[in-house]
Amino acid sequence: MNKVEEFMARLKEQQLPLMKRAQKSNEKKLEKVALNFNGNFGRYQILPVDSVVTNHPYVTLFNTLEVSIPRKYKNADGTEEERATWVKILPKEGFIMRDQTGRIVSSLTNEEEQLLHQTRMVFEELYKELDAKNNQDICRDLIRRRNYTIFNGYCAQRWSEGNTGRNPDREKFAGLFISTAKGFITNVDADIKDKIFERGGDDQWLKDIYNRDLTNRGGCIMMTIGKASSGAGFDVKISHYIGSNIGVKDIVIPEEDMELMQDPLATFLGWQARREEEGERPEYRRLFNAPLMKEVMEFMSHRLAAIRTAKAASNGMDVNAAIAQAIQDTNNAVNSTIAEPVTTNDPMLQNSAPTTAQPNVANVQNNNTAPFQTPPVFQASPITGAPVNNNNSGVQQSAPFSAPSFANFGNAGNNTTAAGGNNGNLPF
Repeated sequence: MNKVEEFMARLKEQQLPLMKRAQKSNEKKLEKVALNFNGNFGRYQILPVDSVVTNHPYVTLFNTLEVSIPRKYKNADGTEEERATWVKILPKEGFIMRDQTGRIVSSLTNEEEQLLHQTRMVFEELYKELDAKNNQDICRDLIRRRNYTIFNGYCAQRWSEGNTGRNPDREKFAGLFISTAKGFITNVDADIKDKIFERGGDDQWLKDIYNRDLTNRGGCIMMTIGKASSGAGFDVKISHYIGSNIGVKDIVIPEEDMELMQDPLATFLGWQARREEEGERPEYRRLFNAPLMKEVMEFMSHRLAAIRTAKAASNGMDVNAAIAQAIQDTNNAVNSTIAEPVTTNDPMLQNSAPTTAQPNVANVQNNNTAPFQTPPVFQASPITGAPVNNNNSGVQQSAPFSAPSFANFGNAGNNTTAAGGNNGNLPF
């Protein structure tokens, strides 16, 4: 190779990372449809898409804990701005994967499970100290609990709330549907049982609705969601339709859309999921992000200590004012930055962005001049002040929900009996 050829080859080699980065920033992303947003209320005709991890579409994340953390974001023009970001602390049941034999197993190591347990413990202490349930005016934008049901689906037609005509407002788009309605999965289960009963115990129609087929779909679900007619929350209704007269037989789901609908949880977490090597198959991914959990636990520990100190030193000052000042002080102490901005029209998820900053544990320890009054983060329990035993896996938490009958398909040892005496598990 002469000098010119070597020079050109080197130029090409140097451009490859830039080309990959440009392709990645321009690649299509799955739309996230937050069903607790007024603008997304209405009626949907959806072809559900199974997760490659579980082989069924619905993922339930009951008792998900969320903390709002102020973070500095660097925009594309180089300017910086501080925005609040909700970080999700999932229940341990949410972190699953497939092993090399195809079994569904926990994706958490013992250390990760302990870290997750400790982070949730600190959250509970902070939630209790704030009395968040009774102080919504202070805590609404700081800390919250959510019950999520998420699933991938191809929306054939969508009618906005108030549109009672035949013409939909939108057609043919893929999305991750995110519901916080408590009764969502119960509604799905109840309608499936009703349909099985109506069909004399036949459950074979389920595989015509729940699959990963691109064409020749034999059924769909109709979902209606809106604000609850009385009280807080949402009214949701799910109905299953099958047969050739429902207009889905000729619908073709584009392959590029199906490729985006792999694991609903990975899409839901977005930048908050652990980064994996390129080419790792979605069903083998380990999504738990240990550095982010440590950062969240550190932030909550500092806030918890600041609020307790403010309460003790209020000296007649209004307690809520003292808490507000402590919150402001901890916000000002945050020094997180990210490498690139994230833009989205989703009001529920628009604050999400990837992070490159990690907590500096050494600085926390070096700056701690009163270790007996303020135990170092990660070295001692922020609740009791007692040393944390890193070899202890912590208290095992039981699953916060019971899976509906249709969610146990594929587990031969857990079969249930449906109406009519037939097996109630999905046949695929």
